[in-house]
Amino acid sequence: MKAALLIALIILATGCVQQGQITTSADFEKRPIELATSDNVLIKGDLYFPKTGMEKYPVVILAHQLNGDRKQWDNFIPLLIEKNYSVIAYDMRGLGQSTRYVNGTNFVQTSTYFDDMPKDVAAIINFIPNQTRIDKTRIAIVGASVGANVAYISIGRYPAIKAAVAMSPSSQRLTGVDIGGLRPHTIFFMADSSEAASANILAANTGEPKEVMIYKGLAHGVELLNNPLAVNDIFGWLSKYL
Repeated sequence: MKAALLIALIILATGCVQQGQITTSADFEKRPIELATSDNVLIKGDLYFPKTGMEKYPVVILAHQLNGDRKQWDNFIPLLIEKNYSVIAYDMRGLGQSTRYVNGTNFVQTSTYFDDMPKDVAAIINFIPNQTRIDKTRIAIVGASVGANVAYISIGRYPAIKAAVAMSPSSQRLTGVDIGGLRPHTIFFMADSSEAASANILAANTGEPKEVMIYKGLAHGVELLNNPLAVNDIFGWLSKYL
């Protein structure tokens, strides 16, 4: 009990607690992170660094799909690392390992659940300046499905984010129409033909630079990563704007 209380106090004071050991491979190192949101949700994730000897790395935040977790990005993360990006893959509030508040009680989903999701990203943004190996001027976010909408809102709300990729976003929720002063920009929208309309609706409210790419076949969210052309397009966007 005392240990749990101490951890809670540290998180509240600093915004983060890092637990567990660093995992290393020939290509990268990985360590778990825990972050406290402004509404005291405990967000868990992993921080990756390439092992290429650079002093600082740009960082890509990965926001997964609804009812999934950060493992959805397991096949994509090595590709990012190969391109010399550091990566923060996290579990959204109420999903994966992010199912508790800082005080240890279970997370409770409320009517503002979706609207509160960008607060998870805000906690990550606040965490990044303390990481000496991350270039805090080069932050991007890639999101799939509801994570795409989180990416859309986040780049419009948090100036630290310089580029975004939105894979299969929805035009039904997390569209930002009720957020005053929201200015989404620099977003690469991706969708199959069945979800093209939603991508175009959000793109219409996005500032330049922006692009909408519609891919053949049926693929939602991270399924788009099975298309080599889509993967190349993501890296083209990041290379140009991050």
